[in-house]
Amino acid sequence: MSSERVLLLANGTPPSATLIHKRVADCSCLIVVDGAAETAISLGLEPHIVCGDFDSLPEHARTRLSTAEWIQLEDQDMADLEKAVLLAIERGAAEITVLGATGGRMDHTLVNCSMLLHYSRKLSIKLEDDLSSIYAITGPVQFDLVTKPGDTVSLAVFEPSVVSLYGVKWPLKNTSITPGTFAVSNVAIDNRVKLSVEAGNVILCHLPLGGNT
Repeated sequence: MSSERVLLLANGTPPSATLIHKRVADCSCLIVVDGAAETAISLGLEPHIVCGDFDSLPEHARTRLSTAEWIQLEDQDMADLEKAVLLAIERGAAEITVLGATGGRMDHTLVNCSMLLHYSRKLSIKLEDDLSSIYAITGPVQFDLVTKPGDTVSLAVFEPSVVSLYGVKWPLKNTSITPGTFAVSNVAIDNRVKLSVEAGNVILCHLPLGGNT
């Protein structure tokens, strides 16, 4: 794997068949994380890699996904999803989309967003479900988001940050934002939203009209 577009299927709330098949068609490598192997089997997917500690996998999964490379990752100080992200980076991934990492347990969703902030410094990485896409942006940087008029664009910060946001109903220019709800539920008015993070770390959530499917 070299400079590839990697799709990770995590063991959270499964995405719809429509979304995952659409993303599988766009990716160069599908990595399934531990218990999500059952989701892969139910959707008729053929992953390139199955990885994790395999503590939540039934015995039949290895037989059903026999064409995949199976990689056991034992580090108990790190969740299976983060181990899978590190594996993808080690194999040369340039872009990672993670499905099945939202919904269910709130602590898992929050930690996965935190993980985005860390690994976004290394490569392009996002979490996606049927309703939204979540990106982490670390300043100073400019980020362009492809949108349609009417899409919802929300920003969340966990530390004071300075941002500019254009192509939305309520633009921001060199605006200091602090943790809270100030920058939630903005609305795209163009086919491209431009975010500039002058300082700090920002979580950007894009909710397309009609969802990602």
